Amino acid sequence: MRYLAFVFFVFLGCGYKPVSTYTKQEINQKVYVQLKINKQDVVNSMIIKDNINNLIISRFGASIVNDKTKADTIMNIELPSIKFSQIQYSEQGFTSVYRINIEVKIIYNKNDKQRVVKVIDFYDFVVQGDSIVSDTKRQTVVKNAVSRALEEVEAKIAIESFRQ
Repeated sequence: MRYLAFVFFVFLGCGYKPVSTYTKQEINQKVYVQLKINKQDVVNSMIIKDNINNLIISRFGASIVNDKTKADTIMNIELPSIKFSQIQYSEQGFTSVYRINIEVKIIYNKNDKQRVVKVIDFYDFVVQGDSIVSDTKRQTVVKNAVSRALEEVEAKIAIESFRQ
């Protein structure tokens, strides 16, 4: 019990605030999300928009609006690149493990200054059999990679809140 009280005292004493406190200051209550669709990757662009919407609602405590004029914050989202690379081969010479490298770019305005948050992440996945990545597998992998990348978004937006 003393240990718990000590830890509680240290966090309160040093002014600790969760990251969500800073992101909520940076991203206001009503958010309009605008997606720049990658014409070569339409489905994955939509996956990113869905994930961003979930992040805004669940982590930032904000709401999504469909009218720019009613929004406190306008977020522009881009998916500049998705690249697959082989990182491991089977004994037969087929690719058995791939890596997807994904880049997500979010641009928003705060205090009349444009802020840019760029996240680059990767996700490794195994392919069974003949090393062919089906469309369904590709969509699942991109969704997982985007989820991983967006875990960094909250922290990067919190860091942006310290910049004037």
